[in-house]
Amino acid sequence: MNKKGFTLIELLVTIVILALILLLVVPAITALQNNNKNKPYEYYADSLVEAAKIFIDREGEDINSIGAKNWVGCVDITYQELLNSDLIKPFSDENIDCSNATIRYTKSEKSSNYNYDMTCINTSNNEIVYEHKELENKTCSIIDTDDKVPPTCGEVIGESTEWTKNDRTITINCSDDRNGCESVTKTFNSTTKVGYIEIKDGNNNTTSCPVNVYIDKTPPSNLSITGNPGCVNQPATISLKLSAKEEESGIAKWQYGYSTNSMIDYANSSSNTFTTTPFSAVRNQPAYFRACDKVGNCSSFASTNICINRKTASIGGNASNWVAIYKPRGNDGYAACAGYVCGNVIGKLDISWSNDYGSVSWYFGIGPYTWLSTGYYVNLNIYKNGSYYYTATLKDVYTTWSGSGNAWPSGTISGLYLPSGTYEFYFSSNSTDPSFNVSMGTVVVS
Repeated sequence: MNKKGFTLIELLVTIVILALILLLVVPAITALQNNNKNKPYEYYADSLVEAAKIFIDREGEDINSIGAKNWVGCVDITYQELLNSDLIKPFSDENIDCSNATIRYTKSEKSSNYNYDMTCINTSNNEIVYEHKELENKTCSIIDTDDKVPPTCGEVIGESTEWTKNDRTITINCSDDRNGCESVTKTFNSTTKVGYIEIKDGNNNTTSCPVNVYIDKTPPSNLSITGNPGCVNQPATISLKLSAKEEESGIAKWQYGYSTNSMIDYANSSSNTFTTTPFSAVRNQPAYFRACDKVGNCSSFASTNICINRKTASIGGNASNWVAIYKPRGNDGYAACAGYVCGNVIGKLDISWSNDYGSVSWYFGIGPYTWLSTGYYVNLNIYKNGSYYYTATLKDVYTTWSGSGNAWPSGTISGLYLPSGTYEFYFSSNSTDPSFNVSMGTVVVS
């Protein structure tokens, strides 16, 4: 008897066929097993959906406690709400907890549908035995499409009636009984006293809510100066009236200075007009002014020229139309006794300026003319209260003074400013000519 076995090729083909059959059959069997395993949970989820439909119908117009007849959006029904309404029972297996479930009813103007999330846990080992997720992680709300009532302005956070020049951020809460609304935050960054924040409910009804902003970023404007009469003579004074336009935080102070780089506070005032204290000191220069508001904004500069001339001084002593003749006393430079006054002191001149400065012009004569030559000078030395004060010098009497023959040439020293007081005057010279004389004539004080 002749017996034959399988060849090696035939065995390999058989093994490949069996492997292909296993690849096709095993996944199908596994899927079938898993599907059968999940069937009880899916059936239970279907029962939750049907219970949610009954719950929605039962709630009717009072769904979500808003009383909406016509609405769109979605409503979440929890497992606990269905259980409390006696519409469901717990899962049949007491070791399985499927209470972590939410049914969402979504309604549009044309259609509606139900979706759910549900997780079931084996309470004996806390393992998840079933999980179904199809809800988006977002807030579920409904909109009452019949709602035409705008929301109500609520609590305001961040507003103030204190003026500032900084930005101000304000939040306003709102309330709406039907569709709800959210708080709104807004930053204000421009000059305004009262601003408005718009709030909106779920059906796009809006309300414009007023809030106290009190931001002032605008400096006072239109600064003007009136009341300047021009140049006046002492004892006249100048009082100026300042005015500025300020409609926000209000004027807080006025400033002045004789340079825009050195302004100082002049006065505090809450008025848009201000009258300065009188200017009385001698000057002829511009004064600058500006107004500043309560948050520190200052106006541009305005200026006017203050011109107050010196008043006529009162003169004491023997200075009016006074002439004295002096001879030099050798090389010590002091005048010798001669003419109408004896001694080294020509005389005393009492000047009263009421604490101001005056201008003095001095008239002199030098003689005889034949003495004059290049290199000789005459000094007028001034002492106040026994102490040296000032020296007026004619450096070259030949070129500075004029005359002819034996005439006494004359000259003037002017523009010398002396405060009020009593002064002593001395002549000195580098001449040793015994015929040299000096005279001082009328002293003009203005």
